[in-house]
Formats: sequence, structure tokens, C-alpha cells
Amino acid sequence: KWKALSAAAKAPFEKKAASLKAEYEEAMEKFVADGGVKGKRRAEKADSKKAMADKKARKEAKKASGAPSKPQNAYWLWLADNRAAITKEAGSAVGPVVSKLAGEKWKALSAEKKVPYEEKAAALKAEYVKAMEEFKKAPAGEVGGDDEEEADGDVEA
Repeated sequence: KWKALSAAAKAPFEKKAASLKAEYEEAMEKFVADGGVKGKRRAEKADSKKAMADKKARKEAKKASGAPSKPQNAYWLWLADNRAAITKEAGSAVGPVVSKLAGEKWKALSAEKKVPYEEKAAALKAEYVKAMEEFKKAPAGEVGGDDEEEADGDVEA
């Protein structure tokens, strides 16, 4: 529709746009003169976005490194066994509601009932420590095992 309008029909819009642009430029000059920085918000947003991308890349690199993941502690093992009953009691499957009730129940649980979970957690932690030592001893190239597959792909190409 804009292209079809005549120059006379476009004139009031162009005049208004020019006056608004002049007003904006004047306000920007005043802002910069008062010590403001032009494009600061956009730069901050870009920096924030880049930081999140870097964080995501680090997380993916750690996952791809093949390092063993940390084991669950006694509370999480207990929660895995009792989550269904707790969500039913809480009347909601919403995380914070279930977590709060589960935390209260775990604190109130007797030491005798915690023992099997604590023993299992200790065994899992011992396995993790052993796996982590092996992981740290292994040279960086051996851990992934993807190097051979990539080399084969290069030969075929």
C-alpha cells in the first residue's frame, strides 16, 4: 500500500517521521552529553547472551568428556523410592511443593530407616571415586574413543 501512495499522500507521514527523528537525535545528544552510553543495553544483552552460550558450551563439553557423573546422596535415593507417595500426600506434582514436604519427612525419618539409603549412597560414592580416579589417569585421547571413528571418516572422504 505504501508504494501505491502518491508523494502528496506520503508527505504528512514523512514530515512526522522527520520531526520524530530530529527529536530523537536531539534527545540522544543530550543523553550522551550527560554521560550516557549509546547502545549500552544492546551490548549488555549481547554479553549476557554470549555468557549463557559459553556456559552451555562448557556444560556440553563436560558431558561429552566422558567424566563420570556424581552419584545421588541418601536423600535423593530415598526420594526416588518415595516420590509417588509424597506427591499423592502433597496433592500436587509441583516441584517446590513436593520438595518441601519430602525435606520435612526426611528430617523426621528415624536414623534406622535412613541406614539402607546411606549405605547405598556410600557404595555409589565409592564407585564414583574409583571411576573418577580412572578417568583422571586416562590420557585425554583415550577417554572419548571417538578419534578412531573420525579418522575412518576422513579416510573414506
